[in-house]
Amino acid sequence: MNFKTIMAAIKFVIKIDKQWLVFSICISCFRGINPLITLWLSKQLIDSIVEILQHKANSSYADVFWILLAQVLISIFAAALRKIKELLDRSIEIKLNHDLQKMISKKASTVPLAYYDLPEFHDHMERIKGAQGSRFLSPIKGLLSLAESIITTCSFLIFLISTHWMLTILSVLAAIPIMVMQTKYGKERFWFQYTQTPLARETNYITNLLNERDFAKEIRLFGLQEYLLDRWSKKFKKNASESLKLLRKEKYSQIALDGLTAILYACSVGVIVWLAKKKTLTIGDFVAIGQAVQGTQSSINQISVLLSSLYEENLYIKDFFDFLDYEYLPSNSKTQEIQVDWSFVDQISLKNVSFKYPGQTKYSLKNVSFDIKKGEKIAIVGENGSGKTTLVKCLLGLYDITEGRIFIDNIDIKEVKQNSIRENITAIFQDFVKYPFSISDNIGFGNVKNIHDVEQIKLASCKSGADVFIRKLPDEYETNLGQLFGDGVDLSGGQWQKIALSRALFRNGQVVILDEPTSALDPKAEMEVFGNFKTLVKDKTVIFISHRLAAARLADRILVLKDGQVIEEGNHQQLMNLGKEYYKMFMSQARWYISDVESEETEEEKWSIQV
Repeated sequence: MNFKTIMAAIKFVIKIDKQWLVFSICISCFRGINPLITLWLSKQLIDSIVEILQHKANSSYADVFWILLAQVLISIFAAALRKIKELLDRSIEIKLNHDLQKMISKKASTVPLAYYDLPEFHDHMERIKGAQGSRFLSPIKGLLSLAESIITTCSFLIFLISTHWMLTILSVLAAIPIMVMQTKYGKERFWFQYTQTPLARETNYITNLLNERDFAKEIRLFGLQEYLLDRWSKKFKKNASESLKLLRKEKYSQIALDGLTAILYACSVGVIVWLAKKKTLTIGDFVAIGQAVQGTQSSINQISVLLSSLYEENLYIKDFFDFLDYEYLPSNSKTQEIQVDWSFVDQISLKNVSFKYPGQTKYSLKNVSFDIKKGEKIAIVGENGSGKTTLVKCLLGLYDITEGRIFIDNIDIKEVKQNSIRENITAIFQDFVKYPFSISDNIGFGNVKNIHDVEQIKLASCKSGADVFIRKLPDEYETNLGQLFGDGVDLSGGQWQKIALSRALFRNGQVVILDEPTSALDPKAEMEVFGNFKTLVKDKTVIFISHRLAAARLADRILVLKDGQVIEEGNHQQLMNLGKEYYKMFMSQARWYISDVESEETEEEKWSIQV
């Protein structure tokens, strides 16, 4: 058993509520000695009643009264302590639940993005995401209960040894196989859950597919209900079958051990009868010895169960701390200490940047090199899967590049503080989040430091054009979006695009990255978005990412990606004149945008393309 893990759990609990631990120790000490006190009072009560029945002694009536009064008072006191303990346990469990879930969420939201490409990370998070305060309290409560049972056992053993040594041996014998069995199955339960996590994760996912609103349309459209239900049922039954198999083995073992305990108790009764013949025992002695044997067996069995439970809980808690401390991927990041003043940044440079996803052998980016000058409008185009989004994530520092270097001026991006990058580079992704909160929240999330600055939120929405439809809504900026948390409003795709654009503008970063945010729009609507974008990013550095070429004509320079490599570079006309990859892509899409793909525009005309 790893006591370091248990001590870590104890320290964690003490930080939250030290008084709970002190009170629990006091209660455990009382409860440990209480069985012997109760046993002694029972013996005295029986002997007093026998004295009354045999000799009609008047003094025995008073003895019976005081003994009964003591029993009642002790019983009331023990019951009160038990209820108070339950209340305090629940209170600290709630505090623990809060802190544990907060720690898990903090870890999950701050790990490198590449972790989310690793199945083992998802499995680990699945195992511990249900971490509860009760599980963290278990080792401490287990140790307290262990101390309580040891006190009880010792007091009973002292009583039994004073009667006959054989009773002590018979009471202890059953504990050894119980301890071995409990430890064995505790370990097996943990590793069963450990190995079954991927299967449990899949059944949970299928349940979400069948129950969540986002999937409902497609599930019904393709008639997937029965297929998914059947798949879920098979997975669920397989997991349940393995679980029942383990439980069956454990229960059969417990039946055998219960039989052994019963046999040893019968032997103890035989010893008591033999002792009754050899020396004078009162009825109270006879009853007390029998109860002491049962109590000793029960306490020793409890010690065995508690020790095995401590071992099992230790495995779960260690898994939790491993999640908080474990590095799933080797990091090649340098110490991030430099806070960059982006108002003085002249360019961002990529030098032979290569990247491959965890567990993959193929590079998603290979030897990518280019510079982005301050205020420049860059378009990065290519077919789906060419590496455009991966490149953006590397630029944002979301992924550690596998090879090469990225510089902000002459500073390696690995040496720049992450908050300096995130505060100054604004990105809108194709799969931007549609938060089921108010419009004000959806825009304010772009810069949570200023989330209550209503005027700036409204200014950002005016720039994006969202203000026009927002003012027509019942509660304007306080209107809730979506139906997830109640009576909200559903927006169209174009309206959501403008909300996302407002969020990016509210960030007010020096570099703006648009990673196919208009892919859900038709070409005309897409051109309107990019056309209006001119005044919004006039003095900012802009990177357009797209496999559609509407934005490319607006750019100062175009980079063409294919299979993770830059194969062409230049402005629209230069690339058209080359007649290679860009030319082929543009010509295949030309009918969507313009009637004369060879027409030339002035710089101002580029920003006001009409469909």
